[in-house]
Amino acid sequence: MLVRRAHGARVNGLIDFTSGWLVANVGHDNRAVMRAVRKAHGWAVLDRWDNPSRMQAEAALRSTLPQHLSRIAFYNSGSEAIDAAIRFAGESVVAHPRAFHGSTIGAQSIPRVDFEHLQSGPVLIETFLGPWCEWPSQRVIDALRDHDGLLIFDEMQSGFGRTGKWWGFEHYGIKPDMVVGGKAMAGGFPLAFVAGRPELMDDKPAWESTFSGNALSCAACVATIREIRRRKLIERVVELEPLIREAFPEAQGKGFAYAIDHNQADKVVDRALERGLMLLHTGRDTIKIAPPLCISKRDMVRGLDILRSLV
Repeated sequence: MLVRRAHGARVNGLIDFTSGWLVANVGHDNRAVMRAVRKAHGWAVLDRWDNPSRMQAEAALRSTLPQHLSRIAFYNSGSEAIDAAIRFAGESVVAHPRAFHGSTIGAQSIPRVDFEHLQSGPVLIETFLGPWCEWPSQRVIDALRDHDGLLIFDEMQSGFGRTGKWWGFEHYGIKPDMVVGGKAMAGGFPLAFVAGRPELMDDKPAWESTFSGNALSCAACVATIREIRRRKLIERVVELEPLIREAFPEAQGKGFAYAIDHNQADKVVDRALERGLMLLHTGRDTIKIAPPLCISKRDMVRGLDILRSLV
């Protein structure tokens, strides 16, 4: 399908339950984001020189994070940021067997372990397992809370209000040592980050690349965070989430990220498109419900009704 027009929670007039792979939290072609980008100066970052947009983006991001995560480095993509977090950790990092942390060699090479039997050392945690929107059991949460090594939370999909809080780890009551995020942070512009404790990130190279923290994406990030607050989109997630749970009690997830197990998921996604609803092909026999945070109640109800008629 050729996208000719996308705005808010609609794409070519279709109700969007994908958020563009969980990128468009503030909606497609958000006017405030686009206005901020048009006003930004396209200055490049030279060595350690900062541009105003970058400094403003750091401040905006810090305002959403715990105070102890005061060091921030920017990247172009989530995979780059994950690789940087692994390097900042300074020793071998392990991850969940079914987690996906990126497509780079570093992200793909992380050893996988059972989280219920963690040993010492850094652990990289995908806040929920993407295609299934599966959150860890209380037993795993307790193991993570008692773990004596570094905890690095991958908030690529769960960040920026998606789960009804700024960050998914807030549901755990756990203080991470590092957080890695991206996707929805710049309203559709490429930007990712690592935020961590100063003692983990100081006096180390940031491993940034040419366009890391570029002025345009940073301006978009500032506008995105402002939009989430101005429009009270996190509160909107909390308000409308019960509609998803009521329509699909068997679905698992939180906020605006739910998934339904279905052995004909691809066919359902194709049929839904014919009826006016966009869904993701997860490739994991799941149907994912992940609309933009700005979706209207009317479109949420209509989209859920279409989906319910197909499963």
